[in-house]
Amino acid sequence: MWKVPSYEKSYSQPSMELVVLDKEGSRIHCFIRSVHYRLFEPILEEGKMFVLANFTMDSNTQKYRPTKHSMRIIFKRDTLVSSADDIAISIESFDFVATKEILSSVRDDLFLIGMLFDVLIVPPTSSLLDANKANEFIIVLQFAKMKFYNGVMTITNTNYTTRLMVNANLEVVKKFCQKLIGLGTKHSTTIDVIGWVVRYSPSEDFVSLTPYALIYQIKQTVEKSTYVTCGTVIDIDRDHAWWYKACRQCTQGLEALTDQFYCAKCDVYSTIFVARFCIQVRVVDESDTATFVLFENSASKFLGLTAADIRTSMLAKGYGRDHFPEQLNALVGKTLLFKLTRHDSLNKFQACVITVSRICSDPEIIASLALEKNIQLHSLTCWFHHPLPSTKTASVSELGTDHVVTQTPVKRLCIRSDDDISYRASLSASKSLLPAFEKCIPGNATDPVAEDM
Repeated sequence: MWKVPSYEKSYSQPSMELVVLDKEGSRIHCFIRSVHYRLFEPILEEGKMFVLANFTMDSNTQKYRPTKHSMRIIFKRDTLVSSADDIAISIESFDFVATKEILSSVRDDLFLIGMLFDVLIVPPTSSLLDANKANEFIIVLQFAKMKFYNGVMTITNTNYTTRLMVNANLEVVKKFCQKLIGLGTKHSTTIDVIGWVVRYSPSEDFVSLTPYALIYQIKQTVEKSTYVTCGTVIDIDRDHAWWYKACRQCTQGLEALTDQFYCAKCDVYSTIFVARFCIQVRVVDESDTATFVLFENSASKFLGLTAADIRTSMLAKGYGRDHFPEQLNALVGKTLLFKLTRHDSLNKFQACVITVSRICSDPEIIASLALEKNIQLHSLTCWFHHPLPSTKTASVSELGTDHVVTQTPVKRLCIRSDDDISYRASLSASKSLLPAFEKCIPGNATDPVAEDM
């Protein structure tokens, strides 16, 4: 039995949830709305027997469910709850999942699980097999989440439901201890690690372990995959915000309400957020271009600043939310290695936006990969060419780089509409369309000091 606070109205009563067990051993989830909290909270007590009558049933559609029953009980104002002390029902009901089953899973489980395990805490100076110096605990974990994160299966708690019991006086714990005593020295000392994320060195990650692909090949992929690619950042998309309001617990983007924010992932309301990077950069290699999205972890490590640091500095100087920070320009013109993931929802007919999990700027690692994959680094550095200042470029610089034709050694198409908004065609589109327009392009089109065409 647990309470869930109401974040929408601070003066509201919490809602109440419980899992009930019948004499057949079946379990079902129950829900008491906040408006009925005062009616049932004084009556219900965990571990006691009750008879319920006059309630409603509803489909159990929660993301993580405490029972495997497809329905749940909803208490009404006139629901009848009467004591039934003369009925004997065991209150111990656990849904334990074996460690091997957890480690072999590759997707989130819809149902909250239980675990029963033995924990040995060994001093740093002692061996794992030195049981005389170890403190032993029997842990019962109830209503925990199985969540696939960063390539491995993890066990995590929920906000209000999960329980952790240490050396509890339960029959299941007593039987487990007897089993361990029976095993004696045969008890395995092998350690299965759940949720352990291996951190490889940049050299291993970018050169040896992750497959390399050109941007063109990544965009042609039709399934979610992880690759390493080498490219030069030629532009930052200033039409999209460079940061977002994130939940302090899970980093998920928050939904702005009237006077607070809502996190759908955590299902909580809050008046506090944390600023996190979401920078869209245009990257080019010898085959194509694509938009990469740099989030907090990768961007902050490269820039040496967090989004919160930059935003705090801007607010102190009186800049508004839409001001573009100069610190982000450190990305432009850099040839880097990107470890990235291309998602299923993108295809070759859409603008390809790819999320970056790691960036490498080490020249030795970049040179090592270039030598192994025959990457022409000098050609990548030629893609970015900063134009010489002119009267026109100086006068329009305040509009942002998206409104100016970037001069590069390769011709690009720029389409200007009647409302004086410019649209720059992608490199692949330009390659396809330029032959038809070749004779129409002015002779000074590739002149770095010339005005835009």
